[in-house]
Amino acid sequence: MRKFIIKKLSRFIYPLFKLYWFLFRPITQGAKIVLTHNDEVLLIRHTYGYGWTFPGGGINKKENKENAIKREIREEIGIDINTINFIGSFESNFDYKRDTVFVFTAPVNNKKISVDELEIDVAQWFPMHSIPSLAPNALKIFQLYENYRSQGN
Repeated sequence: MRKFIIKKLSRFIYPLFKLYWFLFRPITQGAKIVLTHNDEVLLIRHTYGYGWTFPGGGINKKENKENAIKREIREEIGIDINTINFIGSFESNFDYKRDTVFVFTAPVNNKKISVDELEIDVAQWFPMHSIPSLAPNALKIFQLYENYRSQGN
C-alpha cells in the first residue's frame, strides 16, 4: 500500500517540477552510471518518470561528479562503489532543463541491491543482449558505454 501511495504522489508532483523547469529552464548537472555484473547491466524505473534508465541523479552545489554518483548509488540502490570510470558526458534539454549529464561505469561483485522505494519503482538486472527499450537519455548513456566497451575497456 505504501508503494502505491508513493507512486501516485510522485506522478502528481513530477509534472509540477516539469512546469517549473519549462518556465525557468534551470541549468543543472547530473551523474548517471552503468553498473555491470558479468554480462548484465542494472536498469531502473523511477516512481516519477517513465521508461527504463540508469541509476544516478543530480549533483549538489560544491559536490564533485564522482562523489555525486557514489552518493546517488548508495541512496537509490544501496550499493557502495569505490572504483568508477568516467566514460563521457552530454548535454540534454529533456524535461526542459539545460542539463549536463556525466556518465560513469563500474563493475559490481554482487547483484544484491536495496531499493529506495520513494524514488525507484523497479530495479532489475538485464543481460546485455536483451536490454529493454530505454528512455531517450538512457539510450545516449548506453551508447557512451558501448563506445567505451568497444575501445577495449
